Amino acid sequence: MKKQIQPIPTVSNYTILRQLSNLIPPHLVPKLARETGVADHERTFSSWSQTIALMFAHLTHAIGLNDVCDALRMNRGSLSALRGATPPSRNNLSYANKHRDATLAERLFWAMLAQVRTGVIGDKRTGVMGYSSKHYVLEECEPYGRDDSICDVSAKRAIYRERTVRDLP
Repeated sequence: MKKQIQPIPTVSNYTILRQLSNLIPPHLVPKLARETGVADHERTFSSWSQTIALMFAHLTHAIGLNDVCDALRMNRGSLSALRGATPPSRNNLSYANKHRDATLAERLFWAMLAQVRTGVIGDKRTGVMGYSSKHYVLEECEPYGRDDSICDVSAKRAIYRERTVRDLP
């Protein structure tokens, strides 16, 4: 009797980093880099590669610069599939984080938040599905956490849970 192959319970074959990078329109980061003047100072390490490196650091809870650079260098093949992102050297990432203006990241955040609120997310070419903003309560939540720059969708739910646990006898 042949052994049946068990289905893999994943919805997508892409990593979380690739799914998040597919949500960002391909033209947005270079356009914002030109508008903010970041593109004038980049040579080998592009603003897109810096964006991917910072998203990777945030997703993996990296402790330091060495963690980010070593991990991205080890996954160089899958990193280049993210629209040609290159792994940074320690000097490149450190210099870029120190000297490039943070308004690029801020404007990218607000542009993506506007897309979430309008419900225009995704691209048919990349296979990312669009989601409606009516499922998320973005206006009613308040930013909290370490950096206060990300509005957590489940903030209301977490506050409710905290109150119910605290009120138990």
